[in-house]
Amino acid sequence: MICRASSANAQPQESTSTSAVPEKPTYLSEGESQVWDILKAEFSPTQLLVQDISGGCGSMYGIEISSEKFRGLNMLKQQRLVNAALGDLMKEWHGVQLKTRVP
Repeated sequence: MICRASSANAQPQESTSTSAVPEKPTYLSEGESQVWDILKAEFSPTQLLVQDISGGCGSMYGIEISSEKFRGLNMLKQQRLVNAALGDLMKEWHGVQLKTRVP
């Protein structure tokens, strides 16, 4: 797989709202958008950041997500929920940096 340099106009995909589900940024790549849609539908996050950190080829993503669905779960269980939601999509990746938290 050949990675291309990421767009110079790319910006972090994050919402700073703490109560509402964040709006999907318009500058997401196709891969980032797919991950965003899955996580938003599954977790109704209060904060969500999805960023292709592989240089643009979609082989590694950085994900930060805050959701009430994580309340009462330890970090390992939270991350397993995210892994399960992304399922087969993650099998195509070389890696993921995942940070989960409760709002």
